[in-house]
Amino acid sequence: MKIAMFADCYHPIVNGVTTSIQLLLQALTRAGHEVRLFAPAVPGYRDSEPWVRRFASVRFPLHPEERVSLPVPLSHVREALAFRPDVVHLHTPFNVGAIGWLVAARLGCPRVFTHHTLFEEYLHYVPLPPEVLRPIAVGLCRFFWNTSFMVVAPSQQVAQRQREQGLCRPLRVIPTGVDVESFQGGDPRLAREELGLGLDEPILLYMGRLAREKSLEFLLEVLARARQADPRLRLLLVGDGPHRPELEQRAEALGLQGSAVFLGYRGRGDLKHYLAASTLFVFASQTETQGLVLLEAQSAGLPVLAVRASGCTEAVASGRSGLLVEPGDLSSFTETLLRLVTDGKLRSRLAEGALAQAQAFSMSAMGARMLELYQQAACGALREGPGSGTSNPMMFRE
Repeated sequence: MKIAMFADCYHPIVNGVTTSIQLLLQALTRAGHEVRLFAPAVPGYRDSEPWVRRFASVRFPLHPEERVSLPVPLSHVREALAFRPDVVHLHTPFNVGAIGWLVAARLGCPRVFTHHTLFEEYLHYVPLPPEVLRPIAVGLCRFFWNTSFMVVAPSQQVAQRQREQGLCRPLRVIPTGVDVESFQGGDPRLAREELGLGLDEPILLYMGRLAREKSLEFLLEVLARARQADPRLRLLLVGDGPHRPELEQRAEALGLQGSAVFLGYRGRGDLKHYLAASTLFVFASQTETQGLVLLEAQSAGLPVLAVRASGCTEAVASGRSGLLVEPGDLSSFTETLLRLVTDGKLRSRLAEGALAQAQAFSMSAMGARMLELYQQAACGALREGPGSGTSNPMMFRE
């Protein structure tokens, strides 16, 4: 098949959407399919993947990590039209997504839209009242959903929210696949030697963006409490983001200098070493669509302690691959953390379950499900003829 993808973020931006797109592209190309990805250009960055095309872009002033694109150079638009894809897959509802929408409309080929992000949970990045922005964010997404042939949600919880917000198109729940093997085989000594930690010192690990919506202040509060019972505890934060200065100040105020270690970004090839060195993966975000990083941690056989919230409840099999506690319950989270740190038999049992949980979300399995969806969309478009991006909403509904 020929698949054209359009997204408003990709490498070198590091987030779950980028990871999801990259893994899907890898799965499709390995299976012999022809792909193109259209995304914003980032000054100074050069792609190693031959299927990526970049539109000119500028920084988004309210969120400097993000880029805003324009449909230039026009040669990329012409290439997208000449490519004549069987399916156009839209990953974001913004400028590049809109270009993809128009390309699909011009060619009369079906659109598939993946709802990666709960945009209404990120309104704090825009200095306008949430009551004004929320209906705009939801309305924009609803337009893309309801003018697509099919819509993909990464979890059942996200799918339920989409239905409540007015989605009336065919819907599939297909989580992002995980390259399980790439997170295995890490050397725990490398990370511990880097940090000057002994083999008996328990390490709590967080990987991801340092952003307000990730509830990282909560994890710092947990660490401060837990260290009263076990002063050996360390929290490693692998990643970076706009909230890092505030988090570092909060850590200092809590007396966590040297205990909460901000490592910044690390290459994906290095993550397995931090995972191998860690005792437990901790996560407090309540805004995830899937919790991809939880599956990455479990790929290394690392038990997870997270909150019972969107994305986490489907990524973690509570009681089998990790434990979930109620959001905001500081005492329960701290007590559960200390129990996991001290109970080696419980951790070993959860580690076995973590590996099994991750295997169920392997990249090859999820790629096959997405390819089946593409084939259904393409076949449905042929049956219905031009303009099939708004096909019968009862087709293929779960």
